[in-house]
Amino acid sequence: MTKIITEAVDDIISELGCYNPIELLLRQGRLRYNDYERWRSGEQEFICELLMGSARRINTLLSTAKEYALALKLDARPLQVHGWQGNKLNQPLQFCPASSDIHEALLNTQYIRSESLPQLDLFFDNQGVQLANDLKLALSDRNTELATDRLNQLEHADPNHSLCGQGAQLLSALQKLQQPERDSPITELRYLQQTLAPLAKDALADKARDFIVPFWRALANHLPQGEYAAEQPQLHPAYCFEQILDWPQVIHHIRAINNWQQHPALFASLSHGHYHNDQRIESIQVLCDYCWQHPQADIFMPDDFNCIQAWNQFIDEELDEKWGLQHFPAWLLFKEQGLSLHLVANTDYTPVAFIALQQLAGVDDDRQIALREQLQKAHEGVFRYYLSRLGD
Repeated sequence: MTKIITEAVDDIISELGCYNPIELLLRQGRLRYNDYERWRSGEQEFICELLMGSARRINTLLSTAKEYALALKLDARPLQVHGWQGNKLNQPLQFCPASSDIHEALLNTQYIRSESLPQLDLFFDNQGVQLANDLKLALSDRNTELATDRLNQLEHADPNHSLCGQGAQLLSALQKLQQPERDSPITELRYLQQTLAPLAKDALADKARDFIVPFWRALANHLPQGEYAAEQPQLHPAYCFEQILDWPQVIHHIRAINNWQQHPALFASLSHGHYHNDQRIESIQVLCDYCWQHPQADIFMPDDFNCIQAWNQFIDEELDEKWGLQHFPAWLLFKEQGLSLHLVANTDYTPVAFIALQQLAGVDDDRQIALREQLQKAHEGVFRYYLSRLGD
């Protein structure tokens, strides 16, 4: 588990240039983005009350990330987050109440590269840096009036600052977003992917997602609901919501597609959506359904740590060749017997070997003999592995 966390921190630092604990919680499925927006909008006072999972797990996740960031020689800096609207507009938000079991210092501290700090040798430099930071904050807060003011001040104080040009483009995009006229969906998608998202990431770093979210939402609302074209998979609302980690919407829009199970590419997004929406069993169920319904397709990498380990063992044993992908769910039952109580066998696709193995997990009477015979007849390899584990 530590390796998964450190790799996630590496990804965040690589993309944003710093480690931000809120970003980690969003990426690890411990915080839904729409809940994060509720906090930023002042609808929820403390963000810690929106986190999914026990306080112990949250503290362990953030403590591991903190220790890794310090091992990388990153410098700790206070993380201040301001409200977007109402009486919380531009006001510092609170992370945890005094009685919280979640350690607030793990939430309100970010870690940055010391060498990335600007050298403020002149007051002119200091003024330019502060105005640039104010402009970034205004853009990420989607405050066009404040962003216009800060951009004008920055252009006057430091006209050669790189954010002058970038800020002007981002501000123009925000202003256009508020207008009723729209480009075609394919034009919007290409603009988002090739121009606006990279520009926001380069200019705003860890604040880029807050800026880009309404653009993806606007595109999603511009696309047909309930339709899916396999030749244009990115022109679907689920893809848009996946870009902003809005997992409930990803799940909703995929399941709204008629016969979505016919499209192998949708299984991965749906499984990821369930996992990051704190629905582990549903995520594994989608993985199993994929193995049963599309055994000739390439496996998608699951999110769950136990499933990843089981898949690696399945490959190491060359069972993907000996048994076939459709029997990976049976292997999962060997590695985590408790799944037998939760997974649902789809009678149209589920191999008989899985059904027999699942039933054997809950039987300790004379029915075992018939079920073992059924398992042996269905798949000799699965049956032999079952017998080898009886002494465990």
